[in-house]
Amino acid sequence: MKTLLLLLSLVASAMAGLSLNANDPEDKCGGLPCAKNYRYIEDCATAIRDQITRELDASITYLAAGAHFAQDNVNRPGISDMFFDHAGEERGHAFKLADYLLMRGDHNTNYLQARYQPLKDTWKTGIEALTDALNIEKAVTRHFTNMIKVCELDWHAADWLTAEMLDEQHKGVREFTGHITTLRKMQLLQPNLAEYMFDQELQSDH
Repeated sequence: MKTLLLLLSLVASAMAGLSLNANDPEDKCGGLPCAKNYRYIEDCATAIRDQITRELDASITYLAAGAHFAQDNVNRPGISDMFFDHAGEERGHAFKLADYLLMRGDHNTNYLQARYQPLKDTWKTGIEALTDALNIEKAVTRHFTNMIKVCELDWHAADWLTAEMLDEQHKGVREFTGHITTLRKMQLLQPNLAEYMFDQELQSDH
């Protein structure tokens, strides 16, 4: 009997603590079933969509750089593979962000309609391409941190973006900075062979 009374008490307590409101102001779906749950903020979703566009812009530029350095009259396979790898990483970031929006119930895919073009499709030297890549990474990271600020009231989005994505952005900045430093040091020692030596080192590390 005591067990039954305890069970009834727990059920009554749960019912008292949970109420369903058909006119919940946090409902983003107009009463229809959808995944736009609590704290879904449209400005945050818009900022994430904009970031998807930036990630794809970076990806297509890295793809162009990879293709440039793979040409037979340039022949820097190590640098080429590095840029192809980064093109895949940036594309992967865009996929993650798009998947997150879909998980949150966002159906706007206007970023798929954008026309993506590389910032340039030819480079005179490896150091020029690496410097462009570093500037791209810094710009993308700056916009990323601004996006997190826009999403600060969407606690889940802000936490996920910070924990899951921001670390990779900072690593990208650090990697290109290191490559530029290494190549410049090689240029001081071997001005005519530096880019070839750098490319060979990248191939051995790949």
